[in-house]
Amino acid sequence: MEHPGTLITASNLAVHLAAVGRVDEAVVLGEETWEARRRVVGLEHPDTLSSAHNLAIRLASVGRFDEAVVLGEETWEVQRRVVGLEHPDTLSSASNLAVHLAAVGRVDEAVVLGKDALERRRRVLGLEHPDTLSTAYNLTVDLADAGRVREARVLAEETLERQRRVLGEDHADTRSTAGWVESLREEQQDPES
Repeated sequence: MEHPGTLITASNLAVHLAAVGRVDEAVVLGEETWEARRRVVGLEHPDTLSSAHNLAIRLASVGRFDEAVVLGEETWEVQRRVVGLEHPDTLSSASNLAVHLAAVGRVDEAVVLGKDALERRRRVLGLEHPDTLSTAYNLTVDLADAGRVREARVLAEETLERQRRVLGEDHADTRSTAGWVESLREEQQDPES
């Protein structure tokens, strides 16, 4: 599996396997594809970085968060150096890495990285781009986990308003954020929180 066309097909297949719930198979194929791309085109090639980014997401989705963080940090570092901090792929890796950092208990780091990713996505993609809104939502979760519930709620409410306008009331992301906003409001009203 070293022909560039085969590697493209394998990478696409891994994405599709994950999309239909065959995540364990997607992880195995993702690992094989990433390793082959490192050998064939090198660590800094965009296809290798894409494979690494996708593999980190898959690793997290099967609960292998520590590995997802290590791979995510390596990928983000190379992307920053090769394509720059504000490249959409780098921003995507930063946003996902923040989620994975929080999952392993590194919440303060997740908040710092999430805030930076959100600021850059807002500047590069705009306030209402779906990827910007996703990063904003993820940051609200990390802020709440860090005990910054009021700040999380304010950002969640802003995000929800934008999602309603851009994605619509019935979009899954909008519904998820609406539920999260309600949860944050209840938490702030709870005298024990």
